[in-house]
Amino acid sequence: MFEAVAIDRTAALKRNATKRYRTEASDHGAVAIVLSALAPGDAHRFPKLDKEAQHTMIDRLLLRPSTMLLAVSTLLGLVANTLATSWLNASYAASRFPVPYYEAQLSFSAPRLKAWYAQLIDFGTLDVYLRTQYIDHLFILTVLILHVAALLWVSRMFPATHRGRSLLVIAALLSIVAPLADTLENFVSYVMLADPRGFPDALAWLYSSLAAVKFGAFALSYLALAVGLMAGLVWRWRHRGKRP
Repeated sequence: MFEAVAIDRTAALKRNATKRYRTEASDHGAVAIVLSALAPGDAHRFPKLDKEAQHTMIDRLLLRPSTMLLAVSTLLGLVANTLATSWLNASYAASRFPVPYYEAQLSFSAPRLKAWYAQLIDFGTLDVYLRTQYIDHLFILTVLILHVAALLWVSRMFPATHRGRSLLVIAALLSIVAPLADTLENFVSYVMLADPRGFPDALAWLYSSLAAVKFGAFALSYLALAVGLMAGLVWRWRHRGKRP
């Protein structure tokens, strides 16, 4: 009796293992079909990719979205960013803030920020400055779209299996740091503006620290875009006339 039970359990385990293997094989086949449908010219370059790796964010972005969609998104992002920048700068100028925005954001000084806010109160433009913070969120959104789309678009200058494409995809994902830091910086600004003369001094350090992260991330994104574009052009020139 016990022997029969053991045999039944062994058979059940084998059936489950076979079923799981077939499911995984089916999933692997489905991934291959999807890759082929989305990018027929690139799918054949991934015969050795592990099926689990194909499900990671980076590997999905090696082929998707389409190059045409990335080009359109980059163009629209650039137009939107230009318009948002113009609106943001005009609102900042109308607020009559005493110093350039980067000087205020990187001041790391509560006394100086409080003095500048006091001048806005005297000018009667503190509400205009607060509105500028709201407009900044639209600017942040356009930056997010533009940077991610542009870096992914430039990555397509390299073949799907080239390290250059992978590095630019990683750069596109890291470019999200700047908009995120900018958003957090604005939230800290809201807290300070709720009590512009008496907010805790520590908030000034947090505010400027987030601004420093933002500007640093912006610089790295622009550097990655410039280097990636030049490297992509060189690669294209060296392999001109060759079948990819």
